[in-house]
Amino acid sequence: MSTELQENCPRCGANLTRKLGVMFCHNCGAPLRPSQPERILPKAEGQKPGTKRKTSTVVLIAAGVLVLFVCAAVAAIRARNSRQAALADALSDAVAQKASAFQLRLVLDDAPSSSEQMTLIEKSMRGSQSRKEVLYVQRIPLIDQTAVKSATAVTDRDTGASQINIDFTEQGAERLARVTRENIDKRLAIIIDGHIYSAPTIMTEISGGKAQITGITEQEAKTLAKKINDATTPKADAPSAGRR
Repeated sequence: MSTELQENCPRCGANLTRKLGVMFCHNCGAPLRPSQPERILPKAEGQKPGTKRKTSTVVLIAAGVLVLFVCAAVAAIRARNSRQAALADALSDAVAQKASAFQLRLVLDDAPSSSEQMTLIEKSMRGSQSRKEVLYVQRIPLIDQTAVKSATAVTDRDTGASQINIDFTEQGAERLARVTRENIDKRLAIIIDGHIYSAPTIMTEISGGKAQITGITEQEAKTLAKKINDATTPKADAPSAGRR
């Protein structure tokens, strides 16, 4: 590449041929602006003007669409998992309540996620409604009908009130003693067929393997005792098709 430049003097108009670095006209002495040889970058073969900018724009649009798609997919998955979890909890509670004719559950002071809100309706001896109390009951039972030997509807000789006497199995009696021993001064909800009928305060350990359910009518005592006995009695195997 030549280092000599052809130009005219801006003052006298003389045709000058100078090398790089010469700053004055040799005819009139006028200063000359510094010149640098033009740098021409090679152009890619077959590349059209603006192609690079268009390509970058397309890439950015595609990346934005991909991000939106991923965000929508994640939101859909989270919503589906949330619905499935809620449905599973509801089904679990429904199955547990349907399968358990008798439960003893702990009454909690607050309302954590492990609790269930239930309404206790206290009745008079004649069966009329007297008072409602909203309780937060632990979902997981401490004792269920598998620990019960039998349930009997009786009438108290002194008060004439109807009640259910619960007799526990040997293992059930041990479990009842441990539960009452570890939860003194707490309330124990007695739940039959998914409804709470009593929530007495545990004053001492119950070691005799017996319990009573009070505050119910005579008809309720008979009906509920039958449900408990039906749940605790093993069902006989159905006869085979060839047996007569």
